Amino acid sequence: MSGMDTTSNLTDLRARPSDPVRLIMSSPVATLDVGATLKEASEEMVRNDIGAVLVSDGAQTGLISERDVIAVLGALSENATMQIDQVATWDLLWATPDDSIAVVGALMLEANVRHIPIGNSRSDAIGIVSIRDILAAFVAECQADAG
Repeated sequence: MSGMDTTSNLTDLRARPSDPVRLIMSSPVATLDVGATLKEASEEMVRNDIGAVLVSDGAQTGLISERDVIAVLGALSENATMQIDQVATWDLLWATPDDSIAVVGALMLEANVRHIPIGNSRSDAIGIVSIRDILAAFVAECQADAG
């Protein structure tokens, strides 16, 4: 999806950790075909001000993050024409829209990941949640409790 306009409830600090993750997920999800290059993936992330893009080969869904792009382009000195299927993570953790924000945050911490696709199956994402989205809910709860 190029030039996509994502919507997020990130700025809505009323979500609590016990609320369903669907309240804070970003949707629609930026998705690129496996044949896209690292350059195209990075351009998609910059254009949409996002930190990850889902990768689809038609049968399965993967994820490439800004950290993946940086690791390949910087540390490994690869060029930007490398296809993203060579870099994407294919064994993703998934959450359902009804999982609580706290449960999804715990999954992220346990697996040491910063993005989790949200969906009812392992190939059809209806949203995505970042660690920043999760943090916003916990900050909102702290602010509500303090004030």
